[in-house]
Order: sequence, then C-alpha cells, then structure tokens
Amino acid sequence: ELLWDSLLLQTSEEKVAEMHGELIEFNERLYRSLMAKDHLIVQMRQELIDLRGPVPGDLSQTSDDPSLSDFET
Repeated sequence: ELLWDSLLLQTSEEKVAEMHGELIEFNERLYRSLMAKDHLIVQMRQELIDLRGPVPGDLSQTSDDPSLSDFET
C-alpha cells in the first residue's frame, strides 16, 4: 500500500513537472509572437505616417508608447 502510494505520488509529480515545462515553453512562444506582432504594428504605423505624413490630432503621435495611443484623449 505504501509503495503504491509512493509510486502514484512520484507519477503525479512527474506529470506536474512535465506540464510545467510545457507551459513555460508555450509562454515563451506566446511572448515571442506578441513581441513580433508589436514590432510589426510599430513598423506598419511608421510606414503609414511616412506615406501620408503626420495628421493633426492623430492619437498615435501623442505618445512614445504605441500601446497607449487608444487610451489618450
């Protein structure tokens, strides 16, 4: 009985450790994807400004942080 409980606990701990590793890898992939998309947004925004020129009242020009542009007044 004690040996069986010990084996079940060890198996559970191994599964948790494996799932933790998978979550860490998934988080890293999500982070890299998010950073790449953020970079693309900044690049495309700059290309649009380069093509059309700055527009008065353009919210994207009021902050150095493009992620805040939607919240500015």
